Amino acid sequence: MNTTNFQIPSIQDRFIYDLIYNCLALPTLAVAYELGLYDRLAETPLTIEEVATALSLTDRAAEAIVGVSAATGFLHRKSDDDRFALSEQARIYILPESPFSYGESLGYASFVNMGSFALDAIRKAVKHGSRPSDPKAIATQMLDQKEISRLMRLLHAHTLPAGMAIAEHPYFDEIESLLDVGAGSCPITAAVVARRPGIRVTALDVDAVCPQGEEMLRRYGLEDCATLLAGDMFAGLPTGFGAHLYSNIFHDWDVESCRRLAKISFDALEPGGRILL
Repeated sequence: MNTTNFQIPSIQDRFIYDLIYNCLALPTLAVAYELGLYDRLAETPLTIEEVATALSLTDRAAEAIVGVSAATGFLHRKSDDDRFALSEQARIYILPESPFSYGESLGYASFVNMGSFALDAIRKAVKHGSRPSDPKAIATQMLDQKEISRLMRLLHAHTLPAGMAIAEHPYFDEIESLLDVGAGSCPITAAVVARRPGIRVTALDVDAVCPQGEEMLRRYGLEDCATLLAGDMFAGLPTGFGAHLYSNIFHDWDVESCRRLAKISFDALEPGGRILL
């Protein structure tokens, strides 16, 4: 060893630690959710010792799930004592009563990350170029209803906040009809009909997925505000729409498939219509 190079590094290794250990945060949050940590703290702030008692955990285990939850911004320590309380971030994105909740999908997201986004899967995806690392999104008709439901809940939580912002875009002042292509559980459809009741919206997806959209629209009381249509987007699209929206669709497919979809949309759109990505 060249001892002249064996000096204190000029840059700390915090960024490497973050890369290595951040992968543990998601499954820890999923376990905390399953144990009921966030529901408990929604009722009242608690110390780590009180969390341990309430959830029948050791102090060390309670410290771990509280510490990770605080480090990721879902809890904060009260300024006047050692109790931890939910942050606004947790109330919006974790508690089950929020329409934007990821809570029950945290465990599934952890499972997906350990499979589709694990080292070997990423290695194969990079080497094969345009093939998706996770084929679920492009083969939902091959999944059972339980798996479809879990996948759609995760995608719904992922998309609904963006959908609310999309619905506010000034472009929607100009259109009267929208086809939500590959609508899934209808997060974009729900956002648009809620914010833009004057727009006629139809949500299209394969037969196996349509029940997920129906369920979500009923949950929001919007079941009479949009039309659901079963179909294969590659087999052709219905005519009579001023815009086609593809949310979380094009990035799942290779370039040639995306060109094909764009051509199908172009042929079906009203004159002057637009494709929204």
